[in-house]
Formats: sequence, structure tokens, C-alpha cells
Amino acid sequence: MKKYIFIATLFVLSMSAMAQTETVAHCGQIVTLTAKPAEGFFFVRWSDNVTDNPREVEISSETTVTDFIAIFEGKEYTISIKVKEEGTGSVDQTSFTGKAGELVTLDAIESDPCFQFDHWEDASGTSLSTDKTFAYTILGETTVYAVFVDREFKIKATADHGTVDIQVQ
Repeated sequence: MKKYIFIATLFVLSMSAMAQTETVAHCGQIVTLTAKPAEGFFFVRWSDNVTDNPREVEISSETTVTDFIAIFEGKEYTISIKVKEEGTGSVDQTSFTGKAGELVTLDAIESDPCFQFDHWEDASGTSLSTDKTFAYTILGETTVYAVFVDREFKIKATADHGTVDIQVQ
């Protein structure tokens, strides 16, 4: 009895994540392949250009293809890019449209000398990066905020024969 090893690989366009599953099938059996996209992605086709999903393959002595790759593509999303508190800084772009898994480079600009960039955060307030230039991976519709904080100035006063009082108002 001939046996065939089926390999199903999931390939995501714009991403390098691969998942692979194998099984053994014999002549006369039917193999069902079901491609399941990750969040933010959709199934496009199999590597042999068949678009059926799920897909059935009947095993026979004529079977030549036993290695199938499911190809997915990211859904398109728009990312809003904002400054958390207006007037404290700026960003190089205010929106970006791209596919899930795609990287977008965000740049925070310290445009007011009284404020300094602190971090990037998502809509839920979770910190994403402390780098002014940040490569953000699109996962869905969202807003990403550049957070600027008051610049601190260290004030130091010295007295030769007495004391100095410092007050900040």
C-alpha cells in the first residue's frame, strides 16, 4: 500500500510567520485542507492557485502534489497617529493605511523646546516604545499616540558666604 505524506504550510504575505502541519494518507482516502487565517488576515489561495477553502484532495496513484501552502493576505487598516496632548510636540504623519502585518515607521518631532518626547502608546494607554523613530506593526484599526512630557531644567545656585533659596512658581 502506497502512503503519501501531506504537508500543509501556512504562508502570510507581508509576514514571516510560518506554521506547518503533516499527516499521512493512503490511496482511496480524501484529505481535507482548511486554511484558517490569523486575526487581521484573509485566505487568498493555495500555492497551486486553487481558491477552495476548505479543499478536498482524493488520494490515488495519480496524486503528484502533496505539499500545499495556504497563502493569506493582511486586511487593510488605517492607523491614526496623534500627539497625546496637543501643543507638546508633533508627528511626521497623521495617518497611514496599510495591511495587517505591515510595518509603518512613526517619527515623533520635538517641536517645542519646553517638551521632550517620552514614548509611543496605543489607544488603551499601553506603552509601545521609547524610541522617537518607531517601527509599528499594523494589527488593526487603531490610534497610536506620541507622548511628550515637560522638559525638566535643573536649577542650581551656589552661595560663597551664605545660602540661596530657590522657589519655583
